[in-house]
Amino acid sequence: MGLNSTRMLEVVTENVHDEFTTGTTRGNFLLAGIETEFRITAKSKRFGLSAVTGCSYLANGFYYDYQSGVDISNLFNIYGYEKTELKMKYVQFPLELKLNWQPFPLVENFNLFVGAGVSGSILLEAHLAEEGIYSISSNLGTNPPSTSYYQDEADVTNLGRKQSLFRRLELGGRYKRFQFSWRVSKSLQDMYFKGLEDNWAVPVDRSYYLTSRNLNGKILEKYVEVVVGYRIF
Repeated sequence: MGLNSTRMLEVVTENVHDEFTTGTTRGNFLLAGIETEFRITAKSKRFGLSAVTGCSYLANGFYYDYQSGVDISNLFNIYGYEKTELKMKYVQFPLELKLNWQPFPLVENFNLFVGAGVSGSILLEAHLAEEGIYSISSNLGTNPPSTSYYQDEADVTNLGRKQSLFRRLELGGRYKRFQFSWRVSKSLQDMYFKGLEDNWAVPVDRSYYLTSRNLNGKILEKYVEVVVGYRIF
């Protein structure tokens, strides 16, 4: 069991909000599952190889919000607010090769390991919500404020990639029956929800999600897991 935090990559990289060019994040989400590890080399060696597979449930997603206010020459006030939130649920099936190391010759119950491999993911559910408020008002008080508001949300499960592949890197250790690890996974395919722009009520130039895809051509996902496990045997 553990927690994970997801980051959307390949997002807006020019003209707007430079502080968000490396992605957006939201956490933490629960993950839970079971894994089986097969020893490849002899147990007595301080270095050894093993293979890992299993199945786990993963809830993840990301969240972005931004607000700004600008006063132009004390004549106009411009205010803007944007919010994007995506929630997803997956079942994932990892296949990983681990290098195990027993750092202390006389302490057999303590091991460190590094692993690498892939994780196949099946999308169970996805929900996207966006909204924005944009207002221009005159400090002279001659005209009422001009305000635009956009909002939409939908179950986008059918628009997403049903099966996807992630590459995975893992670092961790074991002490007796307890295991702890840090994992990072990154998608190998474009994870954009295709067809969303056809009936999305938020205009493309006002949608953080749609603008990110149009500027970069794709959206990748990266999530980090912190996991604590108990080994049955």
